[in-house]
Amino acid sequence: MNWERWYTELDQDDETWDVSEEVVLRGTVQLHFCGQDSEVEIEFIVSADSEEEAQAVREPKQEQKQTWEQYMAHGSDIHPHVLEAIHHYYVTSVD
Repeated sequence: MNWERWYTELDQDDETWDVSEEVVLRGTVQLHFCGQDSEVEIEFIVSADSEEEAQAVREPKQEQKQTWEQYMAHGSDIHPHVLEAIHHYYVTSVD
């Protein structure tokens, strides 16, 4: 994945920095799911301890990147299990 495509968006409503706020990295990617190619938007949320640290964020943390890359590498194996779980939930909750 080309992590440089991501853009940074600070979730803050005013000029003051609140360390409880996070940096949201958002982008789109092509994903093959259920036999169809789709463009989906994904987000990574990265916490920062200061405004300077938040402004320096340009990509997800290493653990986030590894998780995403694993998902992309094994998505075709994961998707049937996700669909099965959704179907099981639906069958048990709908009369």
